[in-house]
Amino acid sequence: MDSGKNDRQNFPPTRWTLIAKVTADDGGEREAALEELCRIYWPPVFTFIRSKGASKVEAEDLTQGFFADFIRRGDFEKPCPERGRLRSFLLGAVSHFTANDWRSRNRLKRGGGAVVLSLDRAPGESGVCLLEPGDDLTPEALFDRQWAVTLLAEVLSLLRSRYTEKGQQQLFEKLKHVVSPGATGASYREIGSELSMNETAVKVAAHRLRKRYGSLLRKTIGDTLLD
Repeated sequence: MDSGKNDRQNFPPTRWTLIAKVTADDGGEREAALEELCRIYWPPVFTFIRSKGASKVEAEDLTQGFFADFIRRGDFEKPCPERGRLRSFLLGAVSHFTANDWRSRNRLKRGGGAVVLSLDRAPGESGVCLLEPGDDLTPEALFDRQWAVTLLAEVLSLLRSRYTEKGQQQLFEKLKHVVSPGATGASYREIGSELSMNETAVKVAAHRLRKRYGSLLRKTIGDTLLD
């Protein structure tokens, strides 16, 4: 079996496909697409607003207000692949928001007339490491770094789902350190002993995990770019 082909068939919808669904006539599909887009891009927007001087609570409220206003004005319907990077489009939108609407949006609290999206988790509970503002990074640079951190976490989550669907979650958890920067784990021999596999089989599994991670990472990045 061509495992690479199977992985390609299991790729999630692209960002541009999700954006297209925002304009769908099907209300349920539209709402699901909106929630998915907001879930993916909440961390970098939250971190950017936080780095502008907002407290954590204020940043949560302002991020909710940004997405509510963004959706109300139909901004997810405006970009198209020909315009280039989705990251740049979103950064421009949130920069405009904080520059021109800070005072009014600071009064927009959750439940205060906004379209509150039913996100599964709050920003700090999403499993994504939220970066703290620092003197060494501009808000724009911090946005880019949080974007990358969020993307890597999402790719790892998607890959975990693939292995779970195949009944190989335990294998994934034992080997995920091979694609996690700075992470450490047990040796291949120790993992093999725990999973009743020989060391060679574990090495092959680790190689396949790296290959699938790289393929999914390239695809996920590609979904946000023009080329």
